[in-house]
Amino acid sequence: MELLFREGRPKGRRGAVLVTGAFEGLKGVEEQEKALLKALGFQGKLGETAVLPKARTFKAVVFTGLGAKKNLKPDSLRLATAKGLFRALKLRAKELLFEDVASEVLGEKAVKAMAEGIALGAYRFDRYRSDGESEPERAFIFGEGRF
Repeated sequence: MELLFREGRPKGRRGAVLVTGAFEGLKGVEEQEKALLKALGFQGKLGETAVLPKARTFKAVVFTGLGAKKNLKPDSLRLATAKGLFRALKLRAKELLFEDVASEVLGEKAVKAMAEGIALGAYRFDRYRSDGESEPERAFIFGEGRF
């Protein structure tokens, strides 16, 4: 899987899955999505994931819990990104788009932690596997500012 960085916000692409983070209490999440996530029992706690199919013009949007904003560390962002990737891989998308929502807290460390989470989460030992599961061709990290 090729990992690329883009500045700005991700735009809906047919067949792509967006992976985005949500802080505990769903702060910063749009009201309509917040209501759907609450109905699914998603609260934004670290390690939680939830999928909203056909949301925001994507095949699906995967929300991954980041925990409390004041407690966010690179390690917890790395874990949350890997969990979001794992959930997104089950949706069999051709492209995965990751939205950086943690730069305001972690600065430049956020993109690095996300890239590491993607690399660690995408690793598969498949030497003896014969079914050859397909993986996405590309993953993009979208964010503001420098990488």
